[in-house]
Amino acid sequence: MMKEKDGEDGPVTQTQADQMIHELKWLSWGLVKIPLILAIAAGLFFLVAFLFMKPSIENQQQQGKEESQIINQQR
Repeated sequence: MMKEKDGEDGPVTQTQADQMIHELKWLSWGLVKIPLILAIAAGLFFLVAFLFMKPSIENQQQQGKEESQIINQQR
């Protein structure tokens, strides 16, 4: 809403309302949608990294067990 010269609120024109809606849409993208998309992308990245890292850790644990069995057999 815009102030008239005498300080009272005046009616909002259709053009002004359309401009406000347009600005609010951009504001919603900047404050809500873009951070949400970035958070989802980061979450997916860490999920995929965890899923690929888990078998690697299990393989290392299995290899460690095998090495300790070999060391124990050599003694």
